[in-house]
Amino acid sequence: MSYLRFSRIIPCLFSLLLILSILHIFSVPGFTINNTSLPRALFAALTFHLNWLESQINYLPGAWDVLWTLSVEETFYIFFPLFCWTYRKPRLFIAMMFTFIFIGPYSRTHAGGLAEWDGHAYLSCMDGIAMGCLAALVTHQMKLTKKLLLACWDKKLLEDFQNQ
Repeated sequence: MSYLRFSRIIPCLFSLLLILSILHIFSVPGFTINNTSLPRALFAALTFHLNWLESQINYLPGAWDVLWTLSVEETFYIFFPLFCWTYRKPRLFIAMMFTFIFIGPYSRTHAGGLAEWDGHAYLSCMDGIAMGCLAALVTHQMKLTKKLLLACWDKKLLEDFQNQ
């Protein structure tokens, strides 16, 4: 599974970094890094801490800035198996997911103190991931009947389905 993720993400990441590096070297407006060096930005992107780098130096150009989400996502995928191994019991796992749900908004609004970091910090994004994990657990445990699924949709869709 991790090999598939690696094979899907890394070639695209390398291609993007190559293109961004070339644009930076040729000083193309909007792609030139002014607040750090190109090697430092490349290292941050490849080690999944570009979000942290931006918290220290302010934002990188727009095409580089999108990589902060990859930093959060890949850090999650690296540490999540260790987290699951540590919190193997379902009750502990669920408790930790709720802890992340409560920490996320606090981290976004109070913990960092830097506007650049607040929304891009690792813990600031974990509440959404935790909600996804809990949703996966819930849907795995319950059987979704047609009636339950239709109750989630609006009335018009329900009526159209019943008329067919």
